[in-house]
Amino acid sequence: AEAVEDLSGPADEGVTWRLSEAARAADLARRSAQEESNGEFDVGDNGMTMDRDERSALDALLGTIKYEKSKGRG
Repeated sequence: AEAVEDLSGPADEGVTWRLSEAARAADLARRSAQEESNGEFDVGDNGMTMDRDERSALDALLGTIKYEKSKGRG
């Protein structure tokens, strides 16, 4: 009830903090459930969980990218 009252007015740091904490708790609960269901997840440098198969696919895709400049016309 108090949160609803806070949202009816202009957002302040308290509301922003509460919303970010709620989002963080929901993300933690989701990640914990995923990790318990199957251990096929790794934690990235940014702290987020990644499916190992998806990470392998991304690494393979990144390996196909050529970073050299093409020799254009001229």
